[in-house]
Amino acid sequence: MKRVLLTCFICVFTAAFVMAGGGQQSPAPAASAAAPITGAPASYTLPLTATPIKLVYAGGESNNPEYSLADNREVWQIISQRTGVTLDIQVLPGPDYNVSIRTRIAANDIPDIFWCPGIIDPIGLYNDGLVQDMDTLIRRYAPNIYKVAMDSPDVLAAMTASDGRFYFASTESVADFSTNPRTMFYRRDWQRKLNIPDPVTIDDIFNMFVAFRDKDPNGNGKADEVPVWFQNLGNLDVLGSAFDVMSIGWNNGWSYDKNKTVRYDFVRPEFKNYLAFLNKMYNAKMVPPEVYFKSGTDTPLIAANCLGAYTNGIGALETRNGTLLKGGYISDASDGFFWLTPPVNQVTGKRELYQKSVVNSVSGYIIGKACKYPEVAIKWLDYVWGSREGQLMMELGIEGKTYTVTNGKIMMTDFATKNPDGLGVQQVLRTLGCIPPNLSRQTNETFYATWTYSPFLLSVIDYAAPYYTLPCFPTFMGTPDEKAEEAKLSSDMGTYRDEMVAKFITGQTPLSEFDKYVDQMNKLGVTRLIEINQRRINDLLK
Repeated sequence: MKRVLLTCFICVFTAAFVMAGGGQQSPAPAASAAAPITGAPASYTLPLTATPIKLVYAGGESNNPEYSLADNREVWQIISQRTGVTLDIQVLPGPDYNVSIRTRIAANDIPDIFWCPGIIDPIGLYNDGLVQDMDTLIRRYAPNIYKVAMDSPDVLAAMTASDGRFYFASTESVADFSTNPRTMFYRRDWQRKLNIPDPVTIDDIFNMFVAFRDKDPNGNGKADEVPVWFQNLGNLDVLGSAFDVMSIGWNNGWSYDKNKTVRYDFVRPEFKNYLAFLNKMYNAKMVPPEVYFKSGTDTPLIAANCLGAYTNGIGALETRNGTLLKGGYISDASDGFFWLTPPVNQVTGKRELYQKSVVNSVSGYIIGKACKYPEVAIKWLDYVWGSREGQLMMELGIEGKTYTVTNGKIMMTDFATKNPDGLGVQQVLRTLGCIPPNLSRQTNETFYATWTYSPFLLSVIDYAAPYYTLPCFPTFMGTPDEKAEEAKLSSDMGTYRDEMVAKFITGQTPLSEFDKYVDQMNKLGVTRLIEINQRRINDLLK
């Protein structure tokens, strides 16, 4: 049972557009990896080539496969017209793509431009002579990619190794939490009905959940209310913030303080206090048993007007409040679920959270060694992934059709938000070929723009944004040797950690044994991992 508990409860532990100058260019031979290159890359103009060329592109299929990217959708056609580059688009769903690209690399059938997932070592590909010298290509020909990396330490950390060389021409990036507040949402109408003040401390939150459980806020005369539902411990970071434990979810336990000292939350004394609170929640039966012991969903509880709080992202808020509106339980979306302000941190006295890293994994686009036109290929990636113009097309579609820009402000059109075919905004964009897995570079600006049709959602985003003030912990590429050492240490350490955390929460092991747990974690590799990450932070933030 503890394995199932572990799976269900702790599963997540684990700038400007540059185009001025230059003339039209013909397809160029591969760039050579010569002496180190200094200074920013040169600008370029469109089209990228005087003679139209075709490149083989391989990546993930659209998240709406009925609108397959292989069908050369409208946005991709526009990009082809502007760049002079047509694509042989070869896409597969994520897991299938990962198998396919590994097979193709083994057979030396490497596409001109391809997504290199985290399961493949980009340094090894370069050392084996299978891919282009990405460092030279980026530093010579990709001004937008270079600027994005230089402006964002976590992007730079994921695109470069400890030797300072670029091995990717992109990253898997998402908007940070200041625009995508993914924490806890609670029934504001229940709070008001029960005359509960806005919670400030962790005790206030716990007492609010007790009231949700015991005081019949749905008014049906039954004790059927469920105070809170969460998918896993990582989504409870907003509650962990009360104990100065905020990185156990999205940052996998890692953070650094104002002195740049690396911390691993799972062995800090503050984590023991958080575990005590989670054990208190467990004993009070605040959460349905299925959250702990089997997979489940909160949808039926919301439809039955029985759920007091849940954890998820801003995108789910509209759906959940829509369910309450449809059921007649609320009269306005603003009366339903709302973002829960983080409780006061008992250590710092502040109410703040860590931003989520803008990089999900060490992965990105690479150009194959056999590509006949590497200079054009890197500029194509620079335009589509790195430039603002390309980014807006990938994320928001076609100006005038799906979005407009007035005085610098982006607004989605009625075609996108009130689609005549009844499609949601994301679906509308995917019919055009937008939001392709991995290639799109979502930023705060584009993420925010997709919610302009909903004043309520924007109010929640604006309300939450000031609390995401702490820097995220970067995702590092690392050297092959470091990655191998990390993988071994993390595997042994992670298995023990997760089992013990589950036991602490459920009371199978008393918290009086927390120090023994920390000692064993140190023996299994925490000390060494802290040493590795401290060096990386020192190098990155020097």
